[in-house]
Amino acid sequence: MGSQRQNKDIDLAFVVYKQVAAALACLRENGILHNDVNEHTILIERQNKRYTAHLTGFSSFSRVGLDEEHGHCRDLADLTSTIEHLLPTYQDRPSCDPQWRAIISQAHEGLLLATGVCTALEAIMPG
Repeated sequence: MGSQRQNKDIDLAFVVYKQVAAALACLRENGILHNDVNEHTILIERQNKRYTAHLTGFSSFSRVGLDEEHGHCRDLADLTSTIEHLLPTYQDRPSCDPQWRAIISQAHEGLLLATGVCTALEAIMPG
């Protein structure tokens, strides 16, 4: 039962990360910062055994220039921290695929923007 629960958490975290990163990429393309990405602004819906994540809570959003990167990196880092809380851990590190762990690390360091996260996650698990 324990490993099934962990697999479900990992699957859910992957779907949420991929879908909310796509939402952040869309916001970036439109010059919008969310400014409040956390577990309270991500709604998760389950229908027909599939999860869908929705980014909500736009009361703190701001408009920025399309070349603004710091705020977008902060939004992505906040999402990444939220996702890490969904994942089981081993020795204080997220217990997931090494490629995924590398993506998480790069997002925290500001080396990937949301579009890069989406591309990298899609390469790990298309669809």
